[in-house]
Amino acid sequence: MKQLSGLRFFLSLHILIMHTIPLAYLPKELTTIVNSGQVGTSLFIVLSGFILSFVYVKKDIVLKNFMFKRVTKLYPLHVIMIFVSLLLVLTPYFYKESIAQNALNWNDFYLTVNLPLAVITQLLMIDCLNPFFNGVNGPGWTLSCLFLCYTIFPQLLRISGKLKLRGVLIALLVSWIALLASPLITIALGFPDCLTNMQVDIFSLENVLAGLLHRNPLVRLPEFLIGILLYRLYEKRNDFNLKISPTLVITTILVAMYFLPLNYPYVILHNGLYMPFEMILIWSLLLSEGPVTNFLSKSFIVKLGNASFSLYLLHIPLYNIWINADKFVYCLATSHKGIPMRDFLAKVFGPTDHTMGAISYITFLIFIITLSLLTQKYFVESVNDWLRKKFA
Repeated sequence: MKQLSGLRFFLSLHILIMHTIPLAYLPKELTTIVNSGQVGTSLFIVLSGFILSFVYVKKDIVLKNFMFKRVTKLYPLHVIMIFVSLLLVLTPYFYKESIAQNALNWNDFYLTVNLPLAVITQLLMIDCLNPFFNGVNGPGWTLSCLFLCYTIFPQLLRISGKLKLRGVLIALLVSWIALLASPLITIALGFPDCLTNMQVDIFSLENVLAGLLHRNPLVRLPEFLIGILLYRLYEKRNDFNLKISPTLVITTILVAMYFLPLNYPYVILHNGLYMPFEMILIWSLLLSEGPVTNFLSKSFIVKLGNASFSLYLLHIPLYNIWINADKFVYCLATSHKGIPMRDFLAKVFGPTDHTMGAISYITFLIFIITLSLLTQKYFVESVNDWLRKKFA
């Protein structure tokens, strides 16, 4: 399973680049591929179901102990990044008088209702139930969604174990149809662009539908279930001989990422249309040997894969810090001597067309990947071991 751990690094890297790269650096042909990073999030959820099934299939699962292990592994870093993100969100507020058009709507509603709700729901790991896009550290919703999936994992694993080959195949098909149902309903209601056309009114039906499609655990549950069913299919691999080249599959996925956005609404791309490609990719890596599988199985790539969740949680807050530091240096170099501090800070924190330079962005990528490795080894794993020894 080392190759699947290695795959997780490149999925998180794709998501990182989608969220951070200045699109001006990309040729038009690559933009649609980079903007298809939602495939990485979907594959994360599928892989979680698959790998957990592999680890626990022959074990007696005690839900309390199982959930404790999940919490000690994921929650400490999650909490820290919430408060780092909160600090970053609040910083421009102190200079709001000098910022006429800040990206955030600094009104009483945001400060007294929306922001506290975001913090509380993320701390409780229930923000995936919040249909409004107001998470403090955006990627945190994935942990929340997975956490709720974990609560029913033992039952799903047990029930799936009763299925024969035909039953597993039918269950996979039904799960994919269930995954596609929500975007198809959204399109039928007349909101095919709800995920790409957010409204100013956060309570609008279009925004609520976008939140449900993006993060609701009932909508995302079929992806987790597909991971479990894919493992059950892997158990029965001797019943049929099907090997596919990972190189061919990856090439096909990249071609699909380029052409499908030209012909299908984003909601159906975001929620299910790529799923057959995702399943085939996992299957090809499991059963086929070759340069791609061997590369993903290398020890350093596996270490990067093990740090993928650290990279996933760190990248938005650290990017915001990095780009503001980059902007600070730019403003320092371009501001005239004697500029009042208040005007200088307004220039730093206010809206501009500042774009991070290529060297700065490449340096950021190296920095965030290195920091993720160090965070995983010296914080996540250390705290996880300490908590388990302390409370086990």
